[in-house]
Amino acid sequence: MDPFAYVREDFARNTFMSFIGATIDVPAAGQCVIRVPYKPELTQQHGYFHGAMSGAVADVACGYAALSVEPPGTSVLAVEYSIHFLEPALGEALIGRATVIRKGKRLITCRCDILVERDGVEMLTGAVLETVTARAPGS
Repeated sequence: MDPFAYVREDFARNTFMSFIGATIDVPAAGQCVIRVPYKPELTQQHGYFHGAMSGAVADVACGYAALSVEPPGTSVLAVEYSIHFLEPALGEALIGRATVIRKGKRLITCRCDILVERDGVEMLTGAVLETVTARAPGS
């Protein structure tokens, strides 16, 4: 039995992620990896993944990492995040690798490494710290 099926089902309803071709992996509670293949439509004028893509991938990875430590039926929403671009995101895929670093009663804090895969090697291109709020089922 897949303990994170509810997370994958929620992700399947995320039409923006589907539109950009993103996939999800939830290797353990409190962890999530979002991967987006390179498409010219997702880049800025120099051919790098657009910064907005890095933000979206990190936001979604943090949200689903947070959801994976909550019961099925919970909804999560970002409260805030800060993003630090370390180098241009140029590669065959953009990856957000998020981890829950603190789970409180109502707020969950996550960090996310933003990476690109270039010639089979992952390279760090950004870092995100995000706070997520969780609402219990039926509230």
